[in-house]
Amino acid sequence: MRDVVVFAVVFGLLPFAFIRPFYGLLLFSWLAYMRAPDLSWGPARDFRFSMLVAVTMFLGWVMFDTRPFMRKNVRNWIMIAMALAVSMSYVIAPMKAYSVTPKYLEYLKVILIALFTTAQIDSFQRLRQILLVITLSFAFYGVKGGIFGLVASDAQIIRGPGGLLLDNNDFSLAMCMNLPFLFYMARTETNRRMRLFLRVAFVMTIMTIVLTGSRGGFLAMAAVTGVMVLKSRYKSLGIATGVLGAALFFALIPDDYRDRIFGIATAAQTDASAQGRLHAWGVAWEMIKAKPVFGVGFANFVSEYEKYDPNVLPTTARVAHNSYLQIWAESGSIAFFGFFTLIVTTVISMRRIARQARVRDGPPWTYEYATLIEVSMIGFVVGAMFLNRAHFDYFYQLVAIAIAHGVLARQELAKVKLPAGRRSGPAELSISDGDPWLARGAS
Repeated sequence: MRDVVVFAVVFGLLPFAFIRPFYGLLLFSWLAYMRAPDLSWGPARDFRFSMLVAVTMFLGWVMFDTRPFMRKNVRNWIMIAMALAVSMSYVIAPMKAYSVTPKYLEYLKVILIALFTTAQIDSFQRLRQILLVITLSFAFYGVKGGIFGLVASDAQIIRGPGGLLLDNNDFSLAMCMNLPFLFYMARTETNRRMRLFLRVAFVMTIMTIVLTGSRGGFLAMAAVTGVMVLKSRYKSLGIATGVLGAALFFALIPDDYRDRIFGIATAAQTDASAQGRLHAWGVAWEMIKAKPVFGVGFANFVSEYEKYDPNVLPTTARVAHNSYLQIWAESGSIAFFGFFTLIVTTVISMRRIARQARVRDGPPWTYEYATLIEVSMIGFVVGAMFLNRAHFDYFYQLVAIAIAHGVLARQELAKVKLPAGRRSGPAELSISDGDPWLARGAS
């Protein structure tokens, strides 16, 4: 029955994706983040819905859409430069396992979708719609996991539905990145029932993160919630609420998870998993020193591991367990610095727009959405320290949404006259000048 529903939904919406490519982008995002086919047990699990939707959407864009494929934006050019560097690392790699080529093609698809997203989001309505699709897709698993935690009698670890979200650590990172979506979307939601659902889902998602048993997820969640507290308008109340919430959190979580959290500080000396990760980081650094330009080859970390660690044991970690070292070791310095620049410029851009939105008393969404993106990116920055998520589609679409939001927010804030007696100040972003990080491509 589930297979029938998935096939009916996707094929029923394909004509709309063809005529209106933005609807195809929404459908593609729903498939990517809710992963409905992974909830079925029959042919829908292996059917390539995402590729079908992407091809239909792009054909529709060629035939019907007058928008450009992407915005002329500095961060888009950085993503293209990254894709070229990764492609070079793929081409010149000394050896390529059979499974590498599908991963490489999947990465190119992620970049294409991100570039396409920047041009398709050209209004507040479209921005809100895609944010809601992403928010609610992950909220489904947050609520589902929270309910499991309330009714289950055992402490079974929760894993994701499949794909890049299958591993409990990766799933935990996605849930952490969705916490700001739930919180700030609720603040701008006018529908009372939707607002209530988003707030309930926020609490349930925290429970789900705990049940993943991921220490990296805990650190990412601590970073996300801590930044949200510091960004609250009433900081004293926010800090007090945060302290109370932390106390309740540690009082209610399972004992084994509490022990894992308190053992983070000493894990490097006592925990085999942590020691394996540190060792893998050392091996990654050896790869970087040996091949700094284009790396050892896209997705070749595992196959090249023994060359840089001849004493490797069967139980030794063979993946980087660090997104930054992963992309640097596999694809070289150009790809790494592009990846790092995307993170830094996105955070700075959203922070400056949020500051201007506060100064100018702009529409609430200009501040709330900018803060949402910034805090979610911070969650990724922390979680990526412990996971191989350098090619995470969620990350690249977040960058794309930030680009589109930046354009729309600057246009909206330019219409708002600065209140009497207020000055932007030298540290503030001039709306007329645009984002200095995007000085050559604001439109």
